[in-house]
Amino acid sequence: MNLNRLTTLDANIANFQSSGNCTQITETGYYSPMLFLYSLLISGADAAGFYFSDVGVRSFARGGAVVAGSDDLSAMYYNPAALINIDQGQIMVEGAAIRQNVWFDRLDYPGEAPGGEDLITEPITNEAPPFVIPHFGVAHPLGTQNSTFAFGLTTPYAPDLSYPPEGAQRYSLIDISLIQTAVGPSVAHRITPWLTLGASAYWSLLWVEQDLKLSLLPPGTPLENPDYDVAFNASLMDKASFSYNAGFIIEPPNKTFAIAAAVTPSVTFSTTGTLTADFTNNVYYTTENALLRVIETPVAVDNDIKLEVSMPTVFRSGVLVRPKPTLEIEVDFIWEKWDSIDELIITDLDMTIEVLEDAIVPEEDILLNEPVPLPAGFQNAYSIRAGVESDVNDRLTLRLGGLYETSAIPTKKLSVNLVDGTKFGYGVGGTWHSTEALDIDFGLAQNFFKPMEIRDSEVTQVAVDPIEGSVGAGRVIGDGDLESSLLLIGAGINWHFGNPRASANEVSNL
Repeated sequence: MNLNRLTTLDANIANFQSSGNCTQITETGYYSPMLFLYSLLISGADAAGFYFSDVGVRSFARGGAVVAGSDDLSAMYYNPAALINIDQGQIMVEGAAIRQNVWFDRLDYPGEAPGGEDLITEPITNEAPPFVIPHFGVAHPLGTQNSTFAFGLTTPYAPDLSYPPEGAQRYSLIDISLIQTAVGPSVAHRITPWLTLGASAYWSLLWVEQDLKLSLLPPGTPLENPDYDVAFNASLMDKASFSYNAGFIIEPPNKTFAIAAAVTPSVTFSTTGTLTADFTNNVYYTTENALLRVIETPVAVDNDIKLEVSMPTVFRSGVLVRPKPTLEIEVDFIWEKWDSIDELIITDLDMTIEVLEDAIVPEEDILLNEPVPLPAGFQNAYSIRAGVESDVNDRLTLRLGGLYETSAIPTKKLSVNLVDGTKFGYGVGGTWHSTEALDIDFGLAQNFFKPMEIRDSEVTQVAVDPIEGSVGAGRVIGDGDLESSLLLIGAGINWHFGNPRASANEVSNL
């Protein structure tokens, strides 16, 4: 880098400051493009690691305690061995709307606003509407006495998050959407009258899209001037990853109790996609000062970035008792191995940021083409769940459940783009048996996060040394007061067809 030219640029920046367009800046107007990518993808990588734990209207209505007692196609997700409880043809179609309420009041900073005033930020909330997620499938014994076969689509529930574009959280997140689906076959087979094994195989898809802003101010600068913001968008997808799960149920023919467990191994998604940086409203593009203007083309695009994202290994276990044929009580324990996500690597970078021919610094277009390691620092999480299901009469079945769940994200790494924490929740719902063939399911669940006062946050802006071009941490942006809750409402239908097969008890008596 030509230091003589830097000295010339310094003088022009000083003139630009005195004009009132900028209250503070560093020695140069040049910032490494690594800053942009690093800031964006730390958030994006974290966002791919969190989703609501439960799937299926009947399941979340009893607190997710269904590892042993599931009797619909949500068993493909929790424990495929439980498909054995489906004793005739069944078609399920359902949908659930999920919304995460988030309230975040970022910490104020005395005397750090432009002009020396206190930097005061207004609280922000999640403005995204409820996100509707489908779930459907078909199951049938196919003429067998001890097997059930199924095919369906399951989707772990993840809410949309959307915040004000100019809010205090804009350097963490403006908007994010996450979809993970799994489509494939499942089978349950009763090995003995007491033991049933099950397995599911899935073709999986993962898509994530995120928007945020980055401020082009260096480390140690307390300003948050929108003139220096750059809008970023990342859209990543893996269209074809393979995953599976497997489980068992031990249950006597008289069905007075059941013991069950299942495992879903970790699956890695190799996502590819597009990264876009928009300088349209940034001072280095909009300024009329010829020596300060650097950016020639306001939008830079890389159409082939790559990022591998791993979902955790999940172990589920449950114990169920039936004091009488019309009443089920189940307690489950679930463990998720999130600590395997220690570091993520961004590869195949090839973004060119075009600069003016007569720009003082830099002298040439900026090329970003080196791998970027991203720390994650997740931690293992577990949950305890309890659920009750009772047949009130021939027409109505009611469900009730509750849960306690720990966080997969340490408090010091929390931000509005990745809201988790210790939580309590409940579920309630039921089934209206409108005819012998048609069931109508309904359910509601809520999770309440423990309110958090975050004062040791490690979530920061990412900044760069303007001369060396090295990436470093900027202002802490994660400190503040955070509150959140989840609301889930769903409904669905189950259509039964064909003749029910004999029960295991009836078979054992033959």
